[in-house]
Amino acid sequence: MTVESPSRRLGDDLSHEWDVLIVGAGIGGLTAAGHLAMAGRRVLVLEQDRHVGGTAHVFRRRDFVFPAGPLSFTVPASLARTLRELGTTTQALSFERDVFQVRRDDLDVIISMPLSRLEAQLTGAFSAEAVGLRSVFAVLREVVGALRRLRPADLGAEPPLDAAGAWSQLAVS
Repeated sequence: MTVESPSRRLGDDLSHEWDVLIVGAGIGGLTAAGHLAMAGRRVLVLEQDRHVGGTAHVFRRRDFVFPAGPLSFTVPASLARTLRELGTTTQALSFERDVFQVRRDDLDVIISMPLSRLEAQLTGAFSAEAVGLRSVFAVLREVVGALRRLRPADLGAEPPLDAAGAWSQLAVS
């Protein structure tokens, strides 16, 4: 990846040089740029800040280092898989899973866990609502399954990649 300081003026026509323009070099923008570049697209990422990575960075004051971005991830395995797909070695990296907890009166529930464990925990806490909770979690499992299979073409819009089979190339293992 090459980082250049632009010497062009705002409004210059860049359409003949770039297939895709991404505004913002946060985690999402950089991930999209990586996938598109691996699929053969010429990608330009623009960032207004002095650093890339969005909120995923640290800043220093004297001898102290302060993390300013995510300290944990809801689905660390997904992050590791994405980094591997983009050609990054993740062996030396370790990701912590987020823990979100709801506490009120006698209720103490960790809600950032696999659906089956959350369902069991809530059904145990609210046994009178077990039938309704099972129905809600059945729908949630269907939604999660559909989202895992979703491709851009499924959204009704033409996928931005026009090469035959290009979307399948994005799932490099």
